Parts: sequence; structure tokens; C-alpha cells
Amino acid sequence: MTRHGVLISGVLNLPATMPVHASQMYARNMHTLLAHLIKNNALNLDFNDEITRDACITHQGEVKHGPTRTALGLVGAPG
Repeated sequence: MTRHGVLISGVLNLPATMPVHASQMYARNMHTLLAHLIKNNALNLDFNDEITRDACITHQGEVKHGPTRTALGLVGAPG
């Protein structure tokens, strides 16, 4: 429909169109994260990197994630 020279497009069931886009966005985010973590076909966990550090909750039995450490009452930075 056009009103005053402006095309008005109203999707009748907007919520039904969202899952496809949400799934595409989630897949792209997962692909980007894995591409960041995998170098030369091997998992590369560099905990000095903020993306790796903040995406990882635990590693080898140790809580690495700062806010989780705080919530659990663990003091100091992970070793």
C-alpha cells in the first residue's frame, strides 16, 4: 500500500519471520567464535585474549570466568 508517496509494508505474522533470522544470527556468531578459537585445525585457548577468557567458564577443573568466580566466592585471578 502507498500513502503520501510512502510504501507501507506490513507483515501480517511478524513473529513467524523471526526464528529464521535468529537462527542465522546464532549460526554466524558460533562460526565466528569457533573460527577465533581454532587455529591450524587445533583448539587454541589463549586466556590472555578477552574473547577466549570471557567465553570460557571453566577449563581443566578451574573456574576461569571472572564474574562466575566472584559469584562462587572464589578470590583472586585464576592460576
